[in-house]
Amino acid sequence: MTGHLILYTQAPIAEDVPWEEHLEDRAHTLLTTLNRPAPSHEEREDAPSLLVGFLYLGEGRMRLYVRHQDDPDVVGCDVRLAEAGPAVIAGIFPRSQERELFEEPGDDPHCAAVVKLIH
Repeated sequence: MTGHLILYTQAPIAEDVPWEEHLEDRAHTLLTTLNRPAPSHEEREDAPSLLVGFLYLGEGRMRLYVRHQDDPDVVGCDVRLAEAGPAVIAGIFPRSQERELFEEPGDDPHCAAVVKLIH
């Protein structure tokens, strides 16, 4: 009879494993939070605000494109991914409606105005 020896070792506890959050992780969290649950076609038509696109700008920044029900223009919201925590995420839709924060979009053909949410 041939036997096999199985050796069990204790895996390191999660606290012992260094974890580094990457900017891509922040981008994923930001985009999925703003688009969850994924709206149906009917919900998209009736939604007061929607994330309609995004663009990586480099240097850890992203431009989120937002459309509001009462305004046909798309607004770009610039965020720094390292700062994209709950407060920034919660402020994207309301702050993108504050016209006093609007700046010219420069050469960006995808939006009519830009709001910089970068601190």
